[in-house]
Amino acid sequence: MGPARGGGEAPNHLSGGEGAPHAGTVPGVPDRTATLSRPAQGPASRQVERHTIERQQPRTTNTSGPQFCPTESPTSLETVRTWSTHAAWIACCGSLPRGLAPGWYADLVAGAREAGTRIALDTTGPALLAALPARPDVIKPNASELAAAVGRPLSTLADVTEAAQELRARGAGAVLASLGADGQLLVAEEGTYYGTARVPVDRVRSNVGAGDASLAGFLVAGGTGPAALASALAHGAAAVQLPGSAMLTPADLSPEAVRVTQDLPLDLRLSEPATA
Repeated sequence: MGPARGGGEAPNHLSGGEGAPHAGTVPGVPDRTATLSRPAQGPASRQVERHTIERQQPRTTNTSGPQFCPTESPTSLETVRTWSTHAAWIACCGSLPRGLAPGWYADLVAGAREAGTRIALDTTGPALLAALPARPDVIKPNASELAAAVGRPLSTLADVTEAAQELRARGAGAVLASLGADGQLLVAEEGTYYGTARVPVDRVRSNVGAGDASLAGFLVAGGTGPAALASALAHGAAAVQLPGSAMLTPADLSPEAVRVTQDLPLDLRLSEPATA
């Protein structure tokens, strides 16, 4: 979870990913580092190790994460709330650590909304479904995660649009759907927008971290509307052109390669149809 301090300022602490907290430099925001936080030996609520990751030292963290005991769930919620005081956004990314119930994100969303903090939720499965009634401000599923959430396959942009609208009806404020090479779709109260970013095939190196970069780009640009979608596309496109989990810099962005429209090509067939 990453609090963004002040009025719309970019989050500078991000965590999540397969039940293990991880962090990275916020794409497009120069001269920042991120904090990698994980429970040290002993109860997760009592001791935390912190390490600074410098911009030019990309790392990948993908482990099973800590085992939480039932008594640590409320304490961890309170810890996040304390760290997020006066935050503009909290980014909840990845699956939950072992030992936390699927409703943990829902409790966090509800508490954040009471405090006036916006929530971006990038998770899937039971944790996503449980959080929807708490009304997260934006969720960021990919096509497969979206198909699983609605329980049916998605093969066209029309299918994706309908599924996103269904999740909005179930509580999501906005749905930012990542469609891989087919671009991204934003379905929100202010409208529905579809966008793509040109990336030469021979420039694609790795999709590791592209989703995180895309969400960061969305939030950096305010987290709403077509401009935020364009920023998400630019950040995601830049990330796939970098090796491994290397974090992009402003110099890597190519906003001129991005196209966003409200004229949706609903009959567009997904290059990788999603199954439920």
